[in-house]
Amino acid sequence: MSHRGVAIAVLVALCVCLAPEPAAAQASRDRAAREAENYELALECRGALWKRTFDDATAAGLNPGAIAIDVDTSKTTKTRDGGSLLVAGVGDYRPSHEVQALPVRFECVVDIASKQVREVVYEAVDNDGNPIATPPTGIVRHARYVEACRSEIDSRIHSDAVDRGLSSGGSESKPDVASATVSTRGATTEIAGSGRFRLTRDYDWQGMTFTCRYDEKKKRVSRVSYRVDEGMSLGALSLERSRALAACRIAVRDAVADDAEERGYRWARRVVVKLEKVGDIVEQGQALEVTGSGWFKSDNRHDQSTPITYACWYEPERDRVVKATFAQEEGARTPSGEIASGKTGTLVCESRYNENRVCPAQIRGNVRVIREMGRTKCEAYKNWIYSLSGITVWGGCRAEFEFDAR
Repeated sequence: MSHRGVAIAVLVALCVCLAPEPAAAQASRDRAAREAENYELALECRGALWKRTFDDATAAGLNPGAIAIDVDTSKTTKTRDGGSLLVAGVGDYRPSHEVQALPVRFECVVDIASKQVREVVYEAVDNDGNPIATPPTGIVRHARYVEACRSEIDSRIHSDAVDRGLSSGGSESKPDVASATVSTRGATTEIAGSGRFRLTRDYDWQGMTFTCRYDEKKKRVSRVSYRVDEGMSLGALSLERSRALAACRIAVRDAVADDAEERGYRWARRVVVKLEKVGDIVEQGQALEVTGSGWFKSDNRHDQSTPITYACWYEPERDRVVKATFAQEEGARTPSGEIASGKTGTLVCESRYNENRVCPAQIRGNVRVIREMGRTKCEAYKNWIYSLSGITVWGGCRAEFEFDAR
């Protein structure tokens, strides 16, 4: 290359190096610098928010840890307005280990030039982001009481579930802290509010109201109660489980009536069956297994009932019961009012036109007449006797007998 060519190449290179930088690159560098500055200012806001929430919680007697609110500065919004930066976001507020964290929305205004925080505000919000009128410190103070009440409400709900024959677990309550009102008089604090509960995992959540009394001296709940929202009954099953229960109740009633008929009772339609308790409703393959307990009477004129337990299998896809069984409870009270040492049975045995009649049954002993059905009074050894294989009547004895079964 000639000397002239080298000179031209050097001149072109110098022109390229000295050319002004493109505007887009400069804007990108400015934006990066502004974002870095915004982040540093957001950290100033976070520190101010930590101090503010800690001081407020301490003043409210909550004994907070070093950090009362968890703030992720990378998830906050940062908006410049003149010489100020507005930092806003939502954080988890938990100034006491005794309660769960609750969401709070916060805003902070910081001067860009001096990096001094001018204002910090925060408020509690619900799950939809709507503000809650009660200050966060007040909600937490209420939450401490509500949490103490909740464990007692759970115990009460569990007892109600057991009383209904339920045992599958999952009974629990979820009181709404935001709804709670708290009033203290002397050493007693009264708490009232609303929320929801369920008897077991098989049952739907239901609305409730609750009241609770807290003893400040003993630091424990002294009384608690809850009730289902107006117009609702205790225990709301899902549609599928409601259908299973309804179908199984009919099937078990039919099984009891069929059993009475097989035992010689001719008026199966008179059999009274009440299935008062629903036990577990458990998925078993393609079916739902429904268990529970209740009682039956062979006739509504009997004074005493015979307790039973039942089990039923229902197929939701076919909307039908595939099997239903029942069993008399051990040690139960018999239809005649006596205490049964084991299983009991009943049968109707009739001597018509004074003929002898043998009625087969698996008898262990303790046979008694529980209902006369004819004009002639049935008297043991006079017109009826029994053996381990059945009861024999004659001379016009017509009655329903009860016995300890084998």
